[in-house]
Amino acid sequence: NTIFISYQHLTNGDLKLAKSTNGGSSWTTSTVDSAGTVGDYNSIALGPDNLARISYIDNNTDDLVFARCTNDDCSSSIRSVVDAPGYVNEVTSLTMGADGFGRISYYHDGNDDLKYAQCTNADCSSSVVTVVDAASNVGDFSAPAIGSDSFARIAYWYEAGGDVRFARCTNASCTGKVITNVETTGSVGEYIDLVLGTDGFGRM
Repeated sequence: NTIFISYQHLTNGDLKLAKSTNGGSSWTTSTVDSAGTVGDYNSIALGPDNLARISYIDNNTDDLVFARCTNDDCSSSIRSVVDAPGYVNEVTSLTMGADGFGRISYYHDGNDDLKYAQCTNADCSSSVVTVVDAASNVGDFSAPAIGSDSFARIAYWYEAGGDVRFARCTNASCTGKVITNVETTGSVGEYIDLVLGTDGFGRM
């Protein structure tokens, strides 16, 4: 099986992708984006064509960017700005929808909101961007997963309350959602991850 890793090259400020076809014994690397300083808070997923998709922050503009690799090592890609409202600049997390298009949850640092982008084409040059939770200082360290209804579930940190929160989207763009507090004891919720069980319910 081929292994893919996306990462930021700190010295050069580039977004890179590493690929191994032999279980990690050897690697080839490619530069995905080198326009100034890019690649913070990147997240990777595979599309239905088995080529990588990467969400990340353009540190020059503080925009959320989506890269669709057009070859196996991602030396060629199509990059689209998904959200550019000023100072997005925080953790992004990417998963793929049942339609084969990207879904990205991320923290908008300028407004302190949890946001969700539903890509509506393969390049994510077209998308629906929604504020999922607008409580003060909410949405850092988010993790999305797609349920059997094709709608997102998002686990995330409510920093102001020190809580773990869970949002169950009730439509594709997550303009409809049900939000619950999972744990409110002490200060919890940083570095969160989410997976869905065979029963369709979340595990964090």
